[in-house]
Amino acid sequence: MEQLVGTRVTKITRKEMKKQRVPRKMYSEGINLDIYRLNGWEPPAEGSDEAREFARRREFVATHATPPAMAVLDRLCQEYEAKYMTGTGADYAW
Repeated sequence: MEQLVGTRVTKITRKEMKKQRVPRKMYSEGINLDIYRLNGWEPPAEGSDEAREFARRREFVATHATPPAMAVLDRLCQEYEAKYMTGTGADYAW
């Protein structure tokens, strides 16, 4: 991680990572803040896995987005997956 962001891990870094719940079991886990809930965020369903959570969140977005916007989202998701999730067993059909 230090090489990726070009810095050193310090006590402050560790404290912030703990606050941000890093590392997370799933990408969809996040900080449980009211502002996120107001915008539709929900914690992952009990017993869910990464693929199901991504699909569930994509369905939520699709109810509010235009087809061109969904095409952009799908492209960005594919690029993100290729760059950051290679080798993690992730295989999502966007």
